[in-house]
Amino acid sequence: MPTRSLIISTFAIIIFLVLFILKNETTTGADTSFSVQPALSHVSNNYQANEWYAKVVDEIGQPIEGALVYYDGQLVTTDGSTPALTDANGVLELDNPTPGKPLVGLVQVYQQSTNRAGHSAWAYRTYLTSLNLDDEGNPHPDTIGQPGQQLVTIRKNNPLILFNIVVSVEWNADEAYLATIENAFRQASDFLYDVTDGQMAFGQVTIYDNTGYWADADFQISVKNTVRPYAFVGGITSGKNHAIRVGRFWDGSSSNHRDWDQPSGYRTLIHNFGHYALHLYDEYFKTIVDDNGNFVREVLAACTSISVMENPNNDAANASIMYYQYTTSELADSDRWNEDCQNTEQHRLNGESDWETILRYYKRPDWTLNTPTSRGSVMAGPAEFPSSLPFPKIVTLPMYPLYLPIILHNYDPLANGDFELGDLRGWDVGQGSFQGHGSGLSQSIAQFEGSHNALLGNPLQNNFIPIGFGAIFQTLSVQQPYLQLRYRVFTNDIVKGKLGYADTFEVSLNTPPAQINDNERDNKGCDNESAILNPTGVLTPTTGLAFCGGYAGTSQDVGTLRDLGWKTVTLDLQDFQGENVTLYLALWSREYEADFYNDKGFYNTWVYIDDVQLTDNP
Repeated sequence: MPTRSLIISTFAIIIFLVLFILKNETTTGADTSFSVQPALSHVSNNYQANEWYAKVVDEIGQPIEGALVYYDGQLVTTDGSTPALTDANGVLELDNPTPGKPLVGLVQVYQQSTNRAGHSAWAYRTYLTSLNLDDEGNPHPDTIGQPGQQLVTIRKNNPLILFNIVVSVEWNADEAYLATIENAFRQASDFLYDVTDGQMAFGQVTIYDNTGYWADADFQISVKNTVRPYAFVGGITSGKNHAIRVGRFWDGSSSNHRDWDQPSGYRTLIHNFGHYALHLYDEYFKTIVDDNGNFVREVLAACTSISVMENPNNDAANASIMYYQYTTSELADSDRWNEDCQNTEQHRLNGESDWETILRYYKRPDWTLNTPTSRGSVMAGPAEFPSSLPFPKIVTLPMYPLYLPIILHNYDPLANGDFELGDLRGWDVGQGSFQGHGSGLSQSIAQFEGSHNALLGNPLQNNFIPIGFGAIFQTLSVQQPYLQLRYRVFTNDIVKGKLGYADTFEVSLNTPPAQINDNERDNKGCDNESAILNPTGVLTPTTGLAFCGGYAGTSQDVGTLRDLGWKTVTLDLQDFQGENVTLYLALWSREYEADFYNDKGFYNTWVYIDDVQLTDNP
C-alpha cells in the first residue's frame, strides 16, 4: 500500500507537469506573421474572455465550415503559408488582432475547371464574402472589436468571382516592361471590379515571357506593333489559342506606343476580357446579313449613346465599355437597353443586354449577382479593389530560351483560324487586278451554316462582277507538321476557257497570288478534275502554288450555279518545320475582253473557308 509521503510526492509532480505544459503553451515565439494557434477541439462558448476568435456564419446565423478569413488584408494561415479554415462551428482562432482592423470571410461555392496548362486546373472561382458593399460600391467589412468572438457574416448577395489569368509575352522582355505589364493587370483588375459593380476581379495573374505557355494563355502579348487588340468570344471555357491577343503597346488607335498600364491600355484589356470571359459582343457596330445569314455590310452603332464619347466627366456612370471603353465604366443593363443598343452585334448575336448575358453565364442558385436593374440604380463605384483583400496576386516567371536543334525566330502562332472572332483579325487582306483591269474581290466574314467563315467574293452579285483577285493571308510558325483547312466553292463559271484561266480558288505558300503564273497552274493540273483540282486528303506542297479549286467544265457549263461542297485538305509541312511560312488563300475572277474586264464580269464565284489549323496528325 502506498505511503502518505509517496502520494504527496506523486501529486506534486503532476502539478509541476501541468504548470510546465501551460507555461509552454502560452509562450509566444519570434514569428511575427499573422497565424492561427494550434487547432481547436472545443466549441466557441468554451473560450475565455481574453481569447480572440472569428466565428463565420451565414445570414441566418448558421456556422460556415471551411471558410477563409482575412485579417487586415492578409490571409490567416496555420504556418505563414498554409490557409487556415474555419472548423465545423465556423470558428477560427486569431492571434492578438488589433481592434478596428477589417476582418473578411470568404467561402468558395464554385470552381470552373480548365484544361489549359499553367492554370492549376481552374479558370475562375466564385466566393461568397462579408464585404457588404453599399450602393456606391464602398465595402463595409466586419472589424475587430473587444476580445472574444469576432462575428463575420457571409451573405449570398455578396459574391466575388476571381479569375485565374495567364499572360504570355512573345519575346524576352526586360524587367521594366514586365513591371509595366504587372501594373497594367493590377489596374485592369480594379477596372473590372468597377465595371462589374464589385463582383468580379483577377484573383491570380501569372506572367511569362519568351512565349511561356503561349497556347494556354488568356492574354497573348505579341512582339508585333501592328496587332490590334482582339479576343475570342467565350474563349475562357473553350480550347487553346482562343485567347486575347494584343500588341506591345496601345494608345487607343495603334500598337506603336503608350504603355498598357495607362487608361487607354488597361481599359482595352477589360473591353476584350468582356468578349473573352463575359461572352459579350461589340456595341460599336452591327453586321447586316441577308435572309440566309450571309454577310452584306457593317454599320456603325453606339450603346448606350454616342454622347458618352463626348461626356468623359460622367465616366463613372456611362455605359457601355463594349461600345467605347475610354469614357465609360459600366455595362448596359435591361433598363438602358435602348433602340441604339438593339442595333449592335451584342443584340444581334446575344439578343439581350450585357448584364443579361452575364447572368446567363454566371448566375447560380448558390449566389445572387446584383445588377443595376435589380438594385434600382447605377453603381458609380467601386473605384478600386478593397484593401481588405490581397487580390490580385501577381507573379512574373521568366521563361529562359531553350536551345533546340531547330531555333525559330519571330515566332508567329496561327491566329483566328476558325474565324469565330467574327472578323478577320489575325489575318492580312489584299486584292488586285487581273492584267491591269478590275478592282479585285472582297474579303469578309459570313455566318454560314451556323458558324463564322471567311468569305472571298460576294454571293449577292449577279452581274458586274469585280475582276481580279481577293485574298487573306497570314504568316505563321510551323510548330506542328500539318496544316488543315476546309473550303467550299460556289461557282457559275469554269476554271479554264478558250482564252485562259477564268475563276479559281488558289492556295499558295510564300508566294502572293499575283506572282503565280499559268504555267504553274498547268503543272498543278488546275484545269483537270482528275489531277488535284478541289483536292481532299494530304498534299505535300513546296513554295508556290499548293492547289486550285473550281469547276473543270466546258463553255456549255457556264451560267449554272454549282455548289462543290465542303472539302477538307491537309498540307504536309514537315519540310517547313521550325520555319515561318505565309499562307495565301485567294479567289480569282478573270475576263479577257474589253466588254467585261473592267469589273463587268458575268459569272459569279465565291468561296467559304473555315477551320484553318495546325495539327500533329494528318
